[in-house]
Amino acid sequence: MSSLKVIDRPPQRYRWRVASLLLILLAANNCWWLAIDKQPDPGFAPLDHNDPDYPTTLQVRYLGNGGYLLQVGNDVIMTAVTYTSPGIVRVGIGTIKPNTTLIDRIHPRMPLDALAGILVGHAHYDHMLDVPYIVQKFHPRTRIWGGPSVLRIAVLPPYPVGANVRVLDSQVHRRGNQGSWVRVPGTHIRFTPIATVHNDHLPHVQFMKGEWLAGLKRLPKWSMHWKEGETLAYLIDFMDNQMETVRFRVYYSDVAPPDGAGLPPVEVMMDEHPIDLALLCVGLWKVSKGYPAPFLTAHQPRLVIAGHWESIFRNPAKGPKRLFNSDLKTFATVADSLVINDNQWLLANPGSIYRLDPAPATP
Repeated sequence: MSSLKVIDRPPQRYRWRVASLLLILLAANNCWWLAIDKQPDPGFAPLDHNDPDYPTTLQVRYLGNGGYLLQVGNDVIMTAVTYTSPGIVRVGIGTIKPNTTLIDRIHPRMPLDALAGILVGHAHYDHMLDVPYIVQKFHPRTRIWGGPSVLRIAVLPPYPVGANVRVLDSQVHRRGNQGSWVRVPGTHIRFTPIATVHNDHLPHVQFMKGEWLAGLKRLPKWSMHWKEGETLAYLIDFMDNQMETVRFRVYYSDVAPPDGAGLPPVEVMMDEHPIDLALLCVGLWKVSKGYPAPFLTAHQPRLVIAGHWESIFRNPAKGPKRLFNSDLKTFATVADSLVINDNQWLLANPGSIYRLDPAPATP
């Protein structure tokens, strides 16, 4: 038996452990058949290139599973998305791989020609499983930014795209380390990564922690080998043509961090430009202490889009159902109480487009 088969196949003791946890997850997912408590927002039609608002409007297309396409004019950046959604039994004790047929059908609908970069929050399979294939087939010149685990994934066959990866290290805002802005080449976009914390999957239980296993020869087939790595949130700025003034500031997190982790550093916000748009994660928020109060209380973005609420075990072509511990009714109550003044929040609908106009000039 090759070393690859040894490392890529779950040991027998893990199979029993995962099978036990699978029963817990199946019980927790008894809410799947219920109606969605808060209906997703239908969004808008995309702006045409000839529309006078096209170069000045932030357009946000929700791709599902916490993935977004962000666009102002011809400046386009994406956060990591996985369309493949293996069933819960396959994830627990079977094997997984990218559903290339589904990707080919869904992804080309995106405006692909101008995509300049992909930001990866963490390396679990529900965010990274499809990224190597997507980049190899549709975006061969697009850069990928993320932690070291992202590079370890990207170099592996059958879709090696390691040359596209730029590992974020000294640029990351961590305790004791002031990070920095990263310019996205060929655009008026910059971003800065912020170290954050992945929430538990069940109370006091978190799967796939740590860094990637050494010795893998191909993309692993078992979900538990898709290790989290370092989890990052991002501030993303769309700048003016001179790269001097922020036109839109976006905060993105693909997790629901506990205890106020992942908040934008004070030194970054000292330029006094507020956060215009926050892309927040709803998945598993009920087991994350305090979330999302610390962020919304501190920053009050003009618009909050709540995503990653839908089941990661359901084929997106069949339509979304909510993930366990994604209590949308309670989240709506909490968000309504925290989003104040004229600010708004909405629940993202996979495939829909949302718009944000420039902030009014300060008198």
